[in-house]
Amino acid sequence: MPTPAVNRSAIVMRPRKPYLDWTSSLDGDAGEHSQRLEGSSTVHLAPEVAMMDELDEWLEERCDETFERA
Repeated sequence: MPTPAVNRSAIVMRPRKPYLDWTSSLDGDAGEHSQRLEGSSTVHLAPEVAMMDELDEWLEERCDETFERA
């Protein structure tokens, strides 16, 4: 049986050092949370696009929602 194709673009989100530094500076469980995030990533599927500009537009329209879920 052939494997079905997934016609999507993948957006990989990784926490960068400024974010990790900020979370580790917070009180409570935030420092532990920062350690768990280091080296982790989240992948979001977006519609397949022909040009990167289209993906940029799609992401800009959904930026708030995407970052809230990450």
